[in-house]
Amino acid sequence: MANKGNKKTNPQPAKQQHNVAATQTESKKTFTVSTKLVFLLGIISFLVYANTLGNGYAVDDGSAITDNTIVTRGVSAIPELLYTPYRKGINLASNDLYRPLSLVMFAVEYQFFGLNPVPGHFMNVLVFCGCVILLFLFLDLLFERKKTAVAFVAALLFALHPIHTEVVANIKSRDELLCFFFAFLSLYLFIKYIQSKRIILLMEGMLCFFLSILAKETAYTFLAIVPMVFFFLPQREQEG
Repeated sequence: MANKGNKKTNPQPAKQQHNVAATQTESKKTFTVSTKLVFLLGIISFLVYANTLGNGYAVDDGSAITDNTIVTRGVSAIPELLYTPYRKGINLASNDLYRPLSLVMFAVEYQFFGLNPVPGHFMNVLVFCGCVILLFLFLDLLFERKKTAVAFVAALLFALHPIHTEVVANIKSRDELLCFFFAFLSLYLFIKYIQSKRIILLMEGMLCFFLSILAKETAYTFLAIVPMVFFFLPQREQEG
């Protein structure tokens, strides 16, 4: 006679569900912490350079903005800015520099605000805040969100380091800020693509890298970094 009262249930599915729930809870906590740190870094970065908002034009701002005969035509000059050398508006001598992205932004700002340096300084500070935040997000993702504190400290030191003062305070130097911003945004998107295999992230990363090149030719150095990301990260995930 079969014993019907001693049926044993398999506890494995319940255990798996518990592990999944715990993982999801941990992911939510990590996301919440990262979000708070992003806002904190943004606020700190803005406050550090808020004193530049009252500054005027200085140093090379004349060649890129105030004395640039193309930029001071406003948005109507954008097509010309996209196919001419960087300093054509101030110096007709030929040169090899091609950095149209910042000049396009200056032309748009001139269209709406004229020769008012405040919007230019404000935009520089905002882009710098974005650079700091992207550095943190990139490092946090690179460390698989296991060393968030390290990523935060690194980004904080980057935000507070005085070496960035001239770049942020000089409106013309937005080309360097935009180059950094889009270069690290592309690296962040490439890592997200490696993890999710979503082709849209790969396309967005390529677009951001192209914008970084349009900002400043320094972005070409990332041509050595991007392949390393695609080569080493998948191997690390397989080993893990």
